[in-house]
Amino acid sequence: MKNIALIFGSQHETTIEIAEKIAEILIQNGFNVEFHNTAINFSPEGILRKEFDGFVIESGIQMGQWNPNVKNFIVNNHSQFTKKGVKLGMFVTCGAVQSSDRFSKGNCDYVDFFANDLGLTPDLKANFGGVYDFSYHSNLNIAIKFILKNKEKIEKQGQIEIKDEEESFNWDEVITFANNFSKLF
Repeated sequence: MKNIALIFGSQHETTIEIAEKIAEILIQNGFNVEFHNTAINFSPEGILRKEFDGFVIESGIQMGQWNPNVKNFIVNNHSQFTKKGVKLGMFVTCGAVQSSDRFSKGNCDYVDFFANDLGLTPDLKANFGGVYDFSYHSNLNIAIKFILKNKEKIEKQGQIEIKDEEESFNWDEVITFANNFSKLF
């Protein structure tokens, strides 16, 4: 059985759900998957002591940047991801790149640039949208709603709709990514 480490860094529910779905599909496809969230109770030693046949690395994009925990882990353990025969999948979650006209921009800006910057060559890459959370518990709730409500007054009636949460990713793309990663072996 092939061993895969799924490494991501997020406390956001959407990113965690996407990582969980990828792990679920990989397990269904016969892989042993270790799930490592660099933002919650992360122990790098758990990864460094083991041999993996592949890695799936994910980062949510905030303010145009990769998650610093994920980035630092890769920088400090670069050789783990570049071993001969090790497969590498990379993806980002970012609401700003989900629309079809921005899909290639998302790969170029966030996956390709980051991979090139660190000397990584992913065998598979993707970008998935995220969730814009305007719900009551959102940290940006008041400021974003204020801006959007003022913009709504300027725009045509009904052109801007404020919902509690707005998913901008496609679960079929997540499942396809996981299945395509499985096929690399």
